[in-house]
Amino acid sequence: MDRSSNRESVAGVILTAGLGRRMRPITETVPKPLLPVLGIPLFEVIAEKLLRSGAARIHCNLFHLGERIEAFASSMDRPLTFHHEERLLGIGGGIGHMAQHLERYGVIMIHNGDIVSNIDFAPVLRYHAERGQLVTLVLSPEGPVRNVWCTGTGEVRRFGTFDSPDEPDVKALGYTGLSVISAGALSFFPRGVPGGLAPILHAMIEEHPGSVHGLDISTIDPRYLWNEIGSPRSYLDVHRTILVEKTVYDRLLPPPPLPLHVGEGAFVAPDAVWRGFLEVGPGARVGRNTVLENCVILEGTAVPGDTSYRNAIIYPGGSLETERSNE
Repeated sequence: MDRSSNRESVAGVILTAGLGRRMRPITETVPKPLLPVLGIPLFEVIAEKLLRSGAARIHCNLFHLGERIEAFASSMDRPLTFHHEERLLGIGGGIGHMAQHLERYGVIMIHNGDIVSNIDFAPVLRYHAERGQLVTLVLSPEGPVRNVWCTGTGEVRRFGTFDSPDEPDVKALGYTGLSVISAGALSFFPRGVPGGLAPILHAMIEEHPGSVHGLDISTIDPRYLWNEIGSPRSYLDVHRTILVEKTVYDRLLPPPPLPLHVGEGAFVAPDAVWRGFLEVGPGARVGRNTVLENCVILEGTAVPGDTSYRNAIIYPGGSLETERSNE
């Protein structure tokens, strides 16, 4: 248990070093955290959320196209510090790489760089402080991957996929990519070498039983919302839920009245047809006689006339889609 610090300062961490393999070829030129939602890079949405939640400073690890993230952040005028990795270190190694700069804080809020949600850190911070543990993982009973096994009191016992748990009161939940850690946990994270999160937490549990807890966010707020932008399908789904279902993930992402959002300086030909939902990024241009259904058009993209796209992310030079036909 972490009883070594009574410091009250809070830091934020955005994990931004991933390669974004599932979103290639878009992420060959645009790092995943800079992919926009309603025209706003997700990095900005996450950073503002952490600052609203009380972060005195936000630390970010960088690897793939890190210079682009740093260049974008320079325009934000926010307390941000970047830590470049010479090789990809993973979640555990990435946090360890930043550890010497995080040790001055009492607690650290951690947020994966591809997650969009309305999950409030305030109750997570309270839960973490009340129990005095090293790590609190924000968990969900929903989602495709449920591999964090917790007791009814929230104590994390193991990670991984099992046919049946060894203990009857243990259930599997999914990790949302949000967590809170105490400064005392940082000694478990490796310095300068790659490392995954689960092995580190296993070591922590073995040395300090009960030091890792999971907070089932549905017990705090049954109306919580969570999604990610790591794949073409999920990226489109985020926009569908905002534009069609009017989901409010964050105050920076208010749903427009129609299932249509057109960014600043964009142009859509008057005879273009759209169905379902449509996001048109800043400076994009949609040509004549174009048919678009459930599409996201990224900033600066020129969509040629006399084409049809369905369930597609359209970017300069190409598209990621499930169906396309030329008229």
